[in-house]
Amino acid sequence: MQGFASLKDSIPYILSYQAGATVLADLSQPPEYDVMHYCTYRNEEEIKRYSIHPVHQRFITQNKKIWEKVLVINSRLRP
Repeated sequence: MQGFASLKDSIPYILSYQAGATVLADLSQPPEYDVMHYCTYRNEEEIKRYSIHPVHQRFITQNKKIWEKVLVINSRLRP
């Protein structure tokens, strides 16, 4: 989580960043994903720039061996 959090210091498109462990609503089983990273951006163009940014790409290369599953969701939040 610390490595992902440090991306905010190197990639100017990330306006804010939060992360935390995921939990199921009924807590009956372990969740499918263990961590959720939540980043905000100004617009869709900056999401695209972030996704191809060399620092982000290096982070993926350095860590993909330890990830079992990755799910990326992009959305527009309502004001």
